[in-house]
Amino acid sequence: MGRGLFDRIGDAPGTACADHLRAFRALVLAHWATQAWAWWWAPPELEIAIGSLGFALSAVVLTACTGVALVSCGSYGKGAAGRRVNRFSSSIGTVVAACLVAGIAPFTPNHTFLALVCLAVFALLDPETEDEGVLALAALRWLAVIVFFWAGVQKLTYGLYFRGEFLTWMIAHGGPRWAALFSWIVPDAELARLSSYGRYSLEAGPYRANSLLLVLLSNSVWLAEVGLALGMFWQRTRVAAALAAIALTFLIQLAPREFMFALLYAQLLFLFVPGEWNRRLLIPLLALYVYLVAVLMGAPGELLLRRGGTL
Repeated sequence: MGRGLFDRIGDAPGTACADHLRAFRALVLAHWATQAWAWWWAPPELEIAIGSLGFALSAVVLTACTGVALVSCGSYGKGAAGRRVNRFSSSIGTVVAACLVAGIAPFTPNHTFLALVCLAVFALLDPETEDEGVLALAALRWLAVIVFFWAGVQKLTYGLYFRGEFLTWMIAHGGPRWAALFSWIVPDAELARLSSYGRYSLEAGPYRANSLLLVLLSNSVWLAEVGLALGMFWQRTRVAAALAAIALTFLIQLAPREFMFALLYAQLLFLFVPGEWNRRLLIPLLALYVYLVAVLMGAPGELLLRRGGTL
């Protein structure tokens, strides 16, 4: 039974496994290089073990690994020498990424753990080998399903979505982006009531929505995450569920602006969709990563940054 379930996630109809995975490997390394350059330019304002030089060296190494992965998207990566170089490059990238994760612990963003596991898959498995390529695709698909499903289950178990508690707290104290995004649901009087409560006071509250629409919106998030994750198990619903999950991921990020996670997760979900979209969109996605760093350094596009001007 377990093997059958594995197959249902791991099959690859309509997907050129090696070409698609090569592109995804390059994008994961580009994701890590972008994050390293961002941390070098704007280090986390926390007590961390890694300094500016460490971020800079990590960024240089990860950028070089990205270059190797991009070269492999051509014919060179299919040869025996190219495969060895790519395995070595992926391994080096994984070690550097793991050092970055450890270096800013315990303040490591959640999505960096996801990016680390994705990169580790390519350090362990060679997409050019048929068996390992299918296993790598299956592992990455399982990762996508587990992350989405667990995100919904966490919201369910925490119990802060049933009456809109999380959303109302963020609308009141999450910054102007949250308030502006939900201003069409939350009346001014309601926003004033919520904002009057202390940010971290144990006596503050209740942070409960009076708007039925906000309550429905709050509960639709965890229901959609659980439902779409389950939908990826079945062949008939898999592509539709993956596309809907991509749309939901970006919608959720309209307020918190965690677009680095949204980009990475969308690339993971493209592995469910026929058409090799990571390969087709490789250049635009790489350009978007470069643009994100440029925005962090002052280029137009501040709305793409998180609160505090970070990626």
